[in-house]
Amino acid sequence: MKNLVIILFAISTLLGCWDAGDRKPSSSDVSDIRVMTVTGEATVICDKTIKPIRITPKILLCSDDIIRTEVGATVVIKLGDDRGVLSIGEKSSVSLADLSADNTNLDVQSGKVKLALTKITRNRKFNLGTPTAVAGVK
Repeated sequence: MKNLVIILFAISTLLGCWDAGDRKPSSSDVSDIRVMTVTGEATVICDKTIKPIRITPKILLCSDDIIRTEVGATVVIKLGDDRGVLSIGEKSSVSLADLSADNTNLDVQSGKVKLALTKITRNRKFNLGTPTAVAGVK
């Protein structure tokens, strides 16, 4: 019984220390959506874990991740495939709903974001949703 408790503790510790920087995007995700810079305290809630993970530069982000920033924090994300740059301001919560090659959907649950997009080709869509509005680029 004592050994079982120790094994369960070790497994839960390993899962809690899982490094999102080692993540691999799913086949539908754009290949390289990474955090460029972080100031202050910011976390990401990954689709495979409930525990928030502290965001660090170069961390790989995937579809269904939720990024949260604290007071005074900012996160700058390079959208893969030369799509642009997303800046997330303090006290914000942003869900990366869909990061597929043809479609990008971001849901701003709260806070402020700045978005600088490059030219989007005809077959691609980019949607940014908030609780009160939706903006789309085709």
